[in-house]
Amino acid sequence: MSAILEIKDLQLVYGAGSQPTLHGVDLEIATGQAVGVVGESGSGKSTVAWTVMGLLPPGARVTRGSVSFEGNELLAMSVEERRRLRGKSIAMVFQDPFTTLNPCLTVGQQLTEVLVERGLVDAGAARREGLRLMDEVKLPRASELYDAYPHQLSGGMKQRIVIASALACSPKLLVLDEPTTALDVTVEAHILRLLAELQKTRGLSMLFISHNLGIVEQLCSSVTVMQSGRVVEAGAAEQVLRRPNHAYTQKLLGSLPRLLKPATPAPGPANEEAPQAEVIEARDVSLSFGGRPGLISRLLGTEGNAVQALANVSLSLRKAEIVGLVGESGSGKSTLGRCLVGIYAPQSGEIRLDGRATNPRADRSDRRIQMVFQNPDSSLNPRHRIGEILGRPLRLVGKSKREADQRVKELLALVRLPETYVSRYPHQLSGGEKQRIGIARALALEPEILICDEVTSALDVSVQASILDLIKDLRDRLNVAILFVSHDLAVISQISDRVVVMRGGRIVEEGSVGQVIAAPREAYTRELLASVPPFISEGLSTARAVAEA
Repeated sequence: MSAILEIKDLQLVYGAGSQPTLHGVDLEIATGQAVGVVGESGSGKSTVAWTVMGLLPPGARVTRGSVSFEGNELLAMSVEERRRLRGKSIAMVFQDPFTTLNPCLTVGQQLTEVLVERGLVDAGAARREGLRLMDEVKLPRASELYDAYPHQLSGGMKQRIVIASALACSPKLLVLDEPTTALDVTVEAHILRLLAELQKTRGLSMLFISHNLGIVEQLCSSVTVMQSGRVVEAGAAEQVLRRPNHAYTQKLLGSLPRLLKPATPAPGPANEEAPQAEVIEARDVSLSFGGRPGLISRLLGTEGNAVQALANVSLSLRKAEIVGLVGESGSGKSTLGRCLVGIYAPQSGEIRLDGRATNPRADRSDRRIQMVFQNPDSSLNPRHRIGEILGRPLRLVGKSKREADQRVKELLALVRLPETYVSRYPHQLSGGEKQRIGIARALALEPEILICDEVTSALDVSVQASILDLIKDLRDRLNVAILFVSHDLAVISQISDRVVVMRGGRIVEEGSVGQVIAAPREAYTRELLASVPPFISEGLSTARAVAEA
């Protein structure tokens, strides 16, 4: 097959006098082929995609090399020539559908805008073509969703709309930059199946950028591994991911969380130690959002619709236990964590600490329970230095400056960061380092219970592995009970002593890791497990055989 995209010896720098971001990158995509580019943050994989699309930021400059599409040199084209090519022959699907779509335009307007602007359809036929595209990406109730706004759609629906928009002008090459990172495992599986089907029916070529080796193995026939702007390994997906030659590829694969690694004990009470006392318990907790009409609803005479976030949920944590709480978006898992820490107040039921009923929301001074949030970029104040961020909770409880400064040093050591970080700002830290600061801040007042809400969801596999290792180490050293909230079953199986599965505001299954992962009772749990990429779930059949023996 002939190459539709060919990159040769590409070198790129950001700003005059800076070191190259890309160093002699070579990559080739044949017609109808899907090629995956993998690597950690900062490896240069997204920069390759932006170069192909002609979307490099100001100051970026290609100093050497060639990027050709169907034999035409893209780097020699004018801005106008690239604009005409973009969308029509080469289209891109970005990582976050929440920011890709215009919140002020309906789904239909965004789908058909490019078609009308390019003169591919007239205004009368635009709706019909928009509905056809929505059907092609398998959106249910297309005629209803056509007039909906993005905020009225789920994350998976939004990403399908973004894919439909990219396909509108029938491109030959689709560039996808982390298109499933923000999605739940079941939604991710649906999107991957959709992309595989579109590749087959349309004969699409794909450049698939990701840090998730499991999904790349599912979709791509060839894989290129990048590290620090260089290609360190490339070849057939089977060869690179099953028999890697380069140490960096081996490191990435070694960091990948797998369902039930061989080191996991066989399920059963024989492997369980005597249970510790319960340190926190939720009893029959219920919570609804909405129900009271807002100003517009009152003016229109319509009633607000209440959403049942939690329905009679009961959960307990023992001292030094890690409980994994798993479920899709909207299952209620994060809401339950926020009820435990006092951000939300249950409308019925009770929260008990050390056997006594308490109201975490009313008694916010209780230091025994703390929370680590999902996104450190929004939970850490960008205007404060790390020393001030970690020292603030200590000063709020009356610690002297000397005591606070000493405790800050201890906290940095606890999360394996150097003391010199006290003078840094959050933007000067990597994603993994910022999450370590979030963990350190939560530990400042020596809590007994830690709620970790999706703390590894936005991290690369190697950084994720280091954070999981840190959390387990902290549990062992501090005897803290941890509720680990995640939608990633592989991560849950790596870190948890016990697993709780939520759906629609209810707990549908719970038990030991071996019991829930290897021998699930509920159809919903089996559906979650079936959505895990095969590359990550290998070994599960062996564990199930043991569980059923």
